[in-house]
Parts: sequence; structure tokens; C-alpha cells
Amino acid sequence: MYVYFIQAFGERELVRIKIGKARDPDARLRDLQVGSPVKLKMLGKVKCRDDSHARSIEKFAHSLFYKQRKRGEWFRLSEKHIRQVKSLIETAAIRQAELNP
Repeated sequence: MYVYFIQAFGERELVRIKIGKARDPDARLRDLQVGSPVKLKMLGKVKCRDDSHARSIEKFAHSLFYKQRKRGEWFRLSEKHIRQVKSLIETAAIRQAELNP
């Protein structure tokens, strides 16, 4: 299970990030792209131990950006917030590598 961060590219004011969870985030990206009028890109994903762990990481990420929530799991994040997301993903990847050498 993964928590994923997908960025939607539209007009500048329409840039959004989707924070969700899925067993196969790349398949989820393809499914979302089919119904999206704008280009979607995987910003990153965090590998989780199980569904419960993914749910808690997703909830944590949602709570970090609750003021930026626009609709459902879509958030309007500034460049600063996007750097924070990327840092979160990198930190999680390092931690995962340390736990599973």
C-alpha cells in the first residue's frame, strides 16, 4: 500500500495536488488521467507497511495541508508546500531504506 501525491497541471490558478492511497499508485494515476482534462504527474509516493499505516500517513498529510484543501483529496499547494511534500517523500524513502536494508 502507498500514499501518493499527484500533481495536476492546468492554468496557474488551477494547479492542484491529490493526496491519496492505493495499492498501485501508477495504475491510480492512469485511471485519474483518463478523466482529467489536464496533465497529471506523480510527484511521489510513500511505501507503507499496510492499509492501516497508509491510512494514518494519508490522514497526517491531509492534516498538514488542511487549510489548502479545495475539494475531497485535492489541495492547492504553494511552491513552498510542494517542497515540503517532496521532503516528506524523501524522508519516508530514507526511513524505509533504513528499516529494510
